[in-house]
Amino acid sequence: MRGILLFLAIFLLPLVQSSDLTSQAQALLQWKYTLQTQQLLPSWNLHVHPCNWTGITCRNTNKRRQVITTISLSQKGLIGKLDALNFSALPSIKIFNLSNNKLNGTIPPSIYLLSKLTYINLSDNDLSGFIPSNIGNLTNIKSLCLLRNNLFGPIPPEIGKLRHLRNLDLSENFLSGEIPTNFINLTNLFFLQLRNNNLSGSIPPEIGKLRHLRELELSENFLSGKIPSGLGSLINMSIFNAWNNSLSGPIPSEIGNLTHLTHLDLSINFLSGEIPTDLEYLTNLSDKCARRIRQLIGTIPSHFGNLVYLLDLLDLSTNNFIGDIPITLAHLMKLQILNLSHNNLTGQIPSLLGDLLSLSTMDLSYNQLEGPVPDKKFFKKAPEQWFIHNANLCGTVQEPDNLTLAIKKIQLIGGETSLVVEAFHREICIITHIRHRNIAKLFGYCSSPQNKFLVYKYYEKGDLHNILNSEAAIELDWAKRKTILRDIAYALSHLHHDCYPPIVHRDVTSRNILLDSEFIASISDFGIAKFLKPESSNWSMLAGTCGYIAPELAYTMRMTDKCDVYSFGVIMLEMFMGKHPGDMINLLASHEEEIILQDILDQRIEPPTGQVINEILKVIHIAYECLNNNPSLRPTMQEVVNRI
Repeated sequence: MRGILLFLAIFLLPLVQSSDLTSQAQALLQWKYTLQTQQLLPSWNLHVHPCNWTGITCRNTNKRRQVITTISLSQKGLIGKLDALNFSALPSIKIFNLSNNKLNGTIPPSIYLLSKLTYINLSDNDLSGFIPSNIGNLTNIKSLCLLRNNLFGPIPPEIGKLRHLRNLDLSENFLSGEIPTNFINLTNLFFLQLRNNNLSGSIPPEIGKLRHLRELELSENFLSGKIPSGLGSLINMSIFNAWNNSLSGPIPSEIGNLTHLTHLDLSINFLSGEIPTDLEYLTNLSDKCARRIRQLIGTIPSHFGNLVYLLDLLDLSTNNFIGDIPITLAHLMKLQILNLSHNNLTGQIPSLLGDLLSLSTMDLSYNQLEGPVPDKKFFKKAPEQWFIHNANLCGTVQEPDNLTLAIKKIQLIGGETSLVVEAFHREICIITHIRHRNIAKLFGYCSSPQNKFLVYKYYEKGDLHNILNSEAAIELDWAKRKTILRDIAYALSHLHHDCYPPIVHRDVTSRNILLDSEFIASISDFGIAKFLKPESSNWSMLAGTCGYIAPELAYTMRMTDKCDVYSFGVIMLEMFMGKHPGDMINLLASHEEEIILQDILDQRIEPPTGQVINEILKVIHIAYECLNNNPSLRPTMQEVVNRI
C-alpha cells in the first residue's frame, strides 16, 4: 500500500507544480490581453514556458513546485492599467518592477495581496489617484518607489507600519498634507525621498530618530516651520535637501554634526539668523552649500574655507551679510562659481581669490566694497558687472589683448519696434545676472533711439545649427557631440536651479548654441527669456521657435522649466541625427528601438562601436524622457546633468 501511495505522490507532483504555475501564467496572460501594447510581450504565450517569459523569474519552493517570484518589465513601453491584474493569483511575487512605462489608472488596493513582496517600483508611469492605505499590509517590503506619477492625496500613515522598509521614494507627484509622524517606526530606513510634491506642515522632529537615514530629500514642497534640531542626530546622512519650501528660523547648529554630508541645499526658504559656526565640520560638502538661503545675517564664516571639496558653486547672494570677505575662501581650490552679490559686505577684495585656478565666475556686485580691484590676471579679464554698485571700488577692469568681439545689431522694424526694444532690455537684464562658462558672455551694449547693439564674446565655430548642416559636421565625433550636450545641460541646470528667481530660456534651439574654437558650447539669445516667479501662475504668450516648442504651450500657455527640458530633448536628437528630428519626435514614443537602430545616427561620421554605442543609447533614452508629452514626467535639468 505504501508503494502505491509513493507512486501516486511522484506521479501527481508534476501536475501540482503545473497547476500552481499555470494559474499564475493565466493571470499574467489575462492582464497582457488588456494592454494596448500587448505586442511588446511576444514571449508571453502558451507555447513558451512561463519561466522563460520576458521579465519573469521563477524558483522552486520547498515542496519542489515552481512559482513566479519576479515580474520585472521596466522600460517596455507598456500601456494599460494595473487593476486588470489578478494579484490574488500571484502570492509568491517578491519583486514587482513596472517602472518607466505608460501605465495609467490607479494603484489597486488589491496589491496588498502580494504578501511576500520585498521590492515594488512603479515609478515613471501615469498612475493617478490615492496611494491605497492597505499598502501598509506589505510588511515584508524593503523598497517602495512610486516617483514621477500623478498620485495625489495624503501619504498614507499606514506606510509607517513597514518596519523593514529601507527605501521610500514618493517624489514628483501631487501628494498633499503632512509627513506622517509615525514614520518614526521606519527604523531601518536609509532613503526618504519626498521632493516635488505639495506637502505642507512642518518637518516631523521624529525623523531625527531614523538613525540609519542616509538621504533626506524634501525639496520643492510647501513645508514650513523650523528645521528640527534633532536632524543633527542623523550622523550617517550624506544628502539633505530641503530647498524651495517655506522653512523659517535659524539653521540649527546641530547640522554641523552631519560630518558625512556631501550635499546640503536649504535655498529658497525664509531662514534667518547667522550661519552656525559648527558648519565648519562639514568638510565633505561637494555641492552648493548654503546657496541663496536668504535673510541670513552676520559675517560670512571664515570656516567656509574648510569646505575644500566644493566643486561647483558657493552662492551666498541676496542675504544681509556684513563685514569682510574671508580670505580663507582662497582655500577653495576646486570652486568654479562664487556669488556674494546683493549683501552689505565691506572692506577690500582679497587678492588671493585671483589665484583660484578653477574659478570661472565671481559676482561681488551690490555690496559696500572699496579699495582697488586686485591687480591680477583673473580680475583684469573680469567684466565690469562683477563689481558694479559698490561703495568705492577702483582699478582697471579690462579684457585680454587682441580679443575678438561679436557685435549683435538689433533690427528695429516698424510696428515691432516696441517688442524688439523690450527683448533687447530683457536680454541685458537677464544675462547680466548670470555668470556661467556655458552661457554666452556679454561684455557690453550700446543703445540709442536709432541703433542698439550687444557686444558678446566671439565664438569661432559659430552656431550648432550651421555646423550640423554643413561639411563641418564631420569635426563633431560622437564624444564631442556628447560633451556639447553636457555643456548645454549644465547651462540650463544653472538657469533653472542656481538662479533666483529661476530663469526659463524659452528658445533653446541649435541656432542659439554657440561653439568656441575648442567646441565648448554656450547658450545665447535671451531676448524672450523670463524669470519664474514663485508667487505667479507664470502664464505667457506663445513664444519660441517652431519645432522646439513644448506641446503643452499650445493649450495651457503656462510657462515652466520643463518647456526648456523639451527643447533640450529635441537638440539631443538633432545632435545625433545631424539634423532636426522633425516627425521622428512623434514616432519615437511608439518605435523607440527601431528608430534608434535605423534612423537616428548621423551617417556622415564613422559609426559608433563598443562602449560608445551604449553611451549614445543612454543619451537617446534621456532625450525620450525629455520629450514626454506630459511635462510632469520629464526629468529636471539637474537630473539630466547627473545622468548624461
